[in-house]
Amino acid sequence: MYYTERRSIYFEAGHNPLAALISTCPKIFLVFIIICIYHAYVVSRKKIINLSKTKPFKQGDETMNKYFFVNVFCLIVLICLFSSETVYAQITPPGQASTGYGSSENYISDTYSSYELGVLEDGTQLFYYIPDVLKNGTSAPAVIFLHGMFATTPPFQEGNGYSEHLTHLLRQGYIVIYPQFNTDYDLDQNVMLDRCIASTDVALAAIGSLAETDNLVLYGHSVGGIFCVCWGGADGVPVKALVTAQGNMNPCKQ
Repeated sequence: MYYTERRSIYFEAGHNPLAALISTCPKIFLVFIIICIYHAYVVSRKKIINLSKTKPFKQGDETMNKYFFVNVFCLIVLICLFSSETVYAQITPPGQASTGYGSSENYISDTYSSYELGVLEDGTQLFYYIPDVLKNGTSAPAVIFLHGMFATTPPFQEGNGYSEHLTHLLRQGYIVIYPQFNTDYDLDQNVMLDRCIASTDVALAAIGSLAETDNLVLYGHSVGGIFCVCWGGADGVPVKALVTAQGNMNPCKQ
């Protein structure tokens, strides 16, 4: 959902005045292209006639053909470019469903409390969020949310692509634990996984009885998805379910 929405916003007609004009007047644009092609053809023909008056047109002389085809090629490129912009400009996300998965029908909390522990530089940074209205009244399931590689921007700040997803979970009354396992330079994924597990243990201890430890859900995107699969083998806290999103299980395969 997030990537679809970001793509459609990027190609929104309002961000490109020319694409907006084309999308609103496609027939006029088509006529304009036809006129341009016809003009290129006429100019090329005139140049051929003028040259033929001064010297015989040799079979090996491709100047005229090159002139004509360069014009046509440029026009084709423009057509493809602007047509693609127009298509993308017309793409809009489907919006939130009224019922079922992804819908707002189970929203129970409009506000939440935010907590931060640790520091980014040593990989101990940790965020956790507790909605003011919990899913089950006095307690709630907790979602352990593992981000993608080098996604070091904190949640709910510009540049963090998970904010809407996190908001959706919180509004349903779920507690969210968000370990920030990356530093700026490290690449050892075994170390990162250990950080995820350690930060989750710290968060659960801090949250206490509000989190239903027998009802934990593990979610991971990209490298976080790989960590989900490895979670149990690395002695992570037991989870009831896990969800992976774009977790590449075979990084050698392109």
